[in-house]
Amino acid sequence: MRLVCADIGGTNARLQLWQAADGSAFPALELVKNIVYPSQDFAGLAHLVTTFLTGCGVPVPYAGESIDACCMAVCGPVENEERMCGPVLPEQRPTQWNAQKNDLLTGDLKDVIKRAVLI
Repeated sequence: MRLVCADIGGTNARLQLWQAADGSAFPALELVKNIVYPSQDFAGLAHLVTTFLTGCGVPVPYAGESIDACCMAVCGPVENEERMCGPVLPEQRPTQWNAQKNDLLTGDLKDVIKRAVLI
């Protein structure tokens, strides 16, 4: 099982890829990749996650490998798994993109990510 976790702020986006052993009730987790990107370098959530997965060797669009679960923590209020506003600190320049869970489940990512949650 492979998991992607992220903490996405107005300044930096921190993404991690974890590998969990299959078949165990409490599988051991192994950190495979940990990358920090400037949030402003990306046009949106899908662009950010696609860049991260490609850097981890996960083919996008789908080529037989997938991510079992993806959890994205984003700055600002989230309602119905959609980010509702821009950056929260005055010194942060706007990223100019909203985030929705469906960004992770459509387009080139639709067959790569099985489940996603935006918090």
